[in-house]
Amino acid sequence: MTPDELRIIIEKAVAEGMAFPWWSYLIATVIGGLIVFTAPYLTRRGEHRADLEALPLTAAAVLKAENYQNSKREAYYEAINILTRFTASVPWSGPDIPTDRDMEEDRPLESEVNACIAKISIFTDNPDIPLAYINAFQSMHPIALGKLIELMRKDLGYGDLPFSAEDYLYHMKRTPSTNG
Repeated sequence: MTPDELRIIIEKAVAEGMAFPWWSYLIATVIGGLIVFTAPYLTRRGEHRADLEALPLTAAAVLKAENYQNSKREAYYEAINILTRFTASVPWSGPDIPTDRDMEEDRPLESEVNACIAKISIFTDNPDIPLAYINAFQSMHPIALGKLIELMRKDLGYGDLPFSAEDYLYHMKRTPSTNG
């Protein structure tokens, strides 16, 4: 509908004397007034809510977030410690494994491994981390340990490893030579 057509309809309605009941004018006035008076109120209320959300965290909220992050980091350190103890205490074979490798006797207990899985599951925000932890025990490969550490770094907000997970090096201690 063009403005000219609308103008013709309005002029025709006025010329024919179309009248609305008195209460329709009252309702239109009340609704218009409500819109005029409530719009600024709702705008201010929305701005106030946005201001409240933008307020800095309270000391208690900051402390809670820091404690959570510290607990997560400690659980990850414990997981890496248990995994490296396990890796150092089992026999490995292959062309890159030294034949005079010194295995450690400090193998982690099953209960330690499972308790650590539970801690990781409580604190992690990434569901791949507990699976990567279990996979690192099963695969017994330095790449699996590198991938786990990379996932943990990202979850802690540290970013990627400074090298690729495939380049993760696991140092193997050799038995000291008794030859003279």
